Amino acid sequence: TLSYLLTVKSKVENYTEQLTTISEKTTSQTNGYVKGFNNYDSQLSLFYRRRIYHSLFINGEAFFGLTDVKENSFFKSNFAERNSGIKLSFIYNLFKK
Repeated sequence: TLSYLLTVKSKVENYTEQLTTISEKTTSQTNGYVKGFNNYDSQLSLFYRRRIYHSLFINGEAFFGLTDVKENSFFKSNFAERNSGIKLSFIYNLFKK
């Protein structure tokens, strides 16, 4: 699996409000909240799917990250942090082919 990190451009306003007066207003532009994270991620996965009843299935998936998801220099870290885990899903097919 190859993934790309999506983000948004946002406008951030900081100000102090007292009664009806707004003071110390500053505005800045930012590209979401993704600073320090890598744009790409890759993973290996293995899954197994089993039919439980007519249209009901269970799916198990184990995945292991191949690339570091964080920039070590930004977080002052010396080890790789990879996405890994196990996912269990129940699937129900509403429409049959």
